[in-house]
Amino acid sequence: MPHNEIVFACRFSNALSSIEKVCSSLKLGGEYRLKQIDDFEFSFPESVEGTFVAELILSAKEHDTGLEGSGQFLSDGLLPILENSASVLVLVRVSPNSRVVDALIEAGFKVAGSIKPKASLTERAILASFPVDIFVPEPVSPAIIVGRANANLLAQARALGECGIAVYCILTRDEPPVVARSCRYVRDVFDCRGRSDEYVVACISEISKLTTAKPVVYTGGDLDIGLLARVWETVKDWVVAPNDPVLSDRLTDKKTQLDKVAAAGVTVPQSHVIESMSDLDAVIADFRFPVICKPTELVKKGSFIGKTFVAGSDLELRKRMDQLFFGNGRASVLLQEFVPGGDECILFTMASCDESGNIRSAVTGRKLTDDGRGCIGLGETTYNPKLESASGKAFRALGTGGILAVEFKAHDVTGDLYYIESNLRAENCGSLAKAAGVNLSASTFLYAIGYPNLYSPLGHRKATWMDVSLVFLSRLRGLTQGKHTAEDRRIFRDHAVLTDALWVSTDPAPAITWYALKSFALARRVFKSVFSRFK
Repeated sequence: MPHNEIVFACRFSNALSSIEKVCSSLKLGGEYRLKQIDDFEFSFPESVEGTFVAELILSAKEHDTGLEGSGQFLSDGLLPILENSASVLVLVRVSPNSRVVDALIEAGFKVAGSIKPKASLTERAILASFPVDIFVPEPVSPAIIVGRANANLLAQARALGECGIAVYCILTRDEPPVVARSCRYVRDVFDCRGRSDEYVVACISEISKLTTAKPVVYTGGDLDIGLLARVWETVKDWVVAPNDPVLSDRLTDKKTQLDKVAAAGVTVPQSHVIESMSDLDAVIADFRFPVICKPTELVKKGSFIGKTFVAGSDLELRKRMDQLFFGNGRASVLLQEFVPGGDECILFTMASCDESGNIRSAVTGRKLTDDGRGCIGLGETTYNPKLESASGKAFRALGTGGILAVEFKAHDVTGDLYYIESNLRAENCGSLAKAAGVNLSASTFLYAIGYPNLYSPLGHRKATWMDVSLVFLSRLRGLTQGKHTAEDRRIFRDHAVLTDALWVSTDPAPAITWYALKSFALARRVFKSVFSRFK
């Protein structure tokens, strides 16, 4: 089976001389042609308005150039088009072992992804993965993912593994190791559930000794960020982290986030932190209902149930908080002004950032449906430069790098964007970015090991993400409660699912394993419930 070809890209101003100069530097003799790509089909054409897209054909023997004359670099008909274009995007596809790979890199071309050998060169055909060992001297650093064996971990493992990066998983809680072990891209799994920090350190040490190249460590959840921060002083000489774990741990506190982004000029909703009923009494007059309630961070959630809670009245809020703080219960809760708008007004950006929070590549999107607990059940990518600009300002205010995600809400009347929260890690819907043509995990990996300019995706494309389990449970609750509306059914029917939280056709075993385990657990609970009635 032939290997996929590598797609390189380089953007130019509309000066033809600069293109010819770069092509000449490749030292290919006369064996190259520039050919217009008429049907590249950008998902969001407004993002590349005025851009002329062309393919640099490196060998007339291998490709039908459509040009006459072996010495003709550019057909006469393309010259006026080039002159009227604001910019030129030149793409090149070559085999991984081509002699011109190094020359393309030296000439300023960057890897945009890969493509199947016989596929037409279109946006949709470019895959967000490529073999990094072609560009990185051996041994290539492995990756360590610390977290649960859930959709988040699997998305990162697949994104890295498809690039030929060895992936090791350190599991800290919940799902059994068999889920991660069934992933074709995972080299080994270390079960640290219920174990001490020292045991995690020992596992990281063991992985780091497998190669002379420092592993790059990723986290799957806020608790894992805290774990890595606690052991960082011990392991920092063994591994590389795309972000500062200690700083990221401090930034998981939502009030800290709000203070930083507000100081940078980002619009935030009215917010107060309460840790007792007396705190609530002191700030309740500042709010109009409904009010959003959420833990400031997971380690301070106490007995708070779920991700968020919406209080529709003073009485409802006091009742819920009284239950939370009853008997000196300890919790830290963020109360926030409710920004008018439905699920579709929840917007998000997932990005790869440098250590200062500057965006290197990003995907913007919106929530379509909620699972009823604040998690995305169904979402899609969108082109939203206003959102990306606001996200960039928020990331720079936080001042950390790696894979970051931020959530805003658009006011359904004014359209103003209000900052909601950030995640200092990959999102559970992280596979959406890869389906949209942007491999955030690979981008941060290459940046961490010293290759910041190697990979540059062309921009994100249209994609839809679904967590089947969350959508199913949400629909089930909706049917049970009589809230399954015609609009819900329309969304469920009309949005084609391009990527699922767990299921991937090239790596189906983890999804099958996960659903089998969950189904067995559900059946067991049902059996116990039924059996108990007959006792």
